Amino acid sequence: MPPLPRSTRQHGIRRSLGLLVLACALTAGCGGSGEPSPQMADLAKQANQQAAAQAEAAARRAEAAAREAQEQKRRAAEKLATESPSAVTIDDMSRGDKIQGSGVLKTPIKAGIRAEQKLNLIQVEQALQLFWGFEGRYPNSHEEFMEKVVEFNELQLEPLEEPYEYWYNAESHELWKRVKPAVAEAAAAEAAEEQPSETNN
Repeated sequence: MPPLPRSTRQHGIRRSLGLLVLACALTAGCGGSGEPSPQMADLAKQANQQAAAQAEAAARRAEAAAREAQEQKRRAAEKLATESPSAVTIDDMSRGDKIQGSGVLKTPIKAGIRAEQKLNLIQVEQALQLFWGFEGRYPNSHEEFMEKVVEFNELQLEPLEEPYEYWYNAESHELWKRVKPAVAEAAAAEAAEEQPSETNN
């Protein structure tokens, strides 16, 4: 094939360059003024709006999670501050609680500990009945119970789970547990401090 005339080749090159410049201006914002094309400006605006919306949604989620954590903390403190005394059971005792699961060794060891704890409660009840047999009455206070029933009979009360302590109920004549007063007071103060204001709904 014979070569194209020089004028034809130059015309083709100029046409190609023109198309390239036009495409660049439409898609990449390569106009002579250096300003982005309207299409690119719209895309950038949409991307910024989407990023801002996502950031705002993430902030709302974080704020909601913080409020929920604060509310859970407040409810736990309020429950602790208002919890009423109740009768002691072996499930309230701390010794043996760290033995988790079952097995050839774990099961009999934990069962032995629970048997000892149950025997301890029986011994306390027997000593209380012995006091009644001699005195014709039950102890009038927790202090008298500890002195004339527990200490007099050289009983060792099993440790309780925190934050509880033993408390003798002089009305029902039973050994109960209660939240330690100092812990209950601190929990009440914390619950009051964490209480949301009426304006923060």
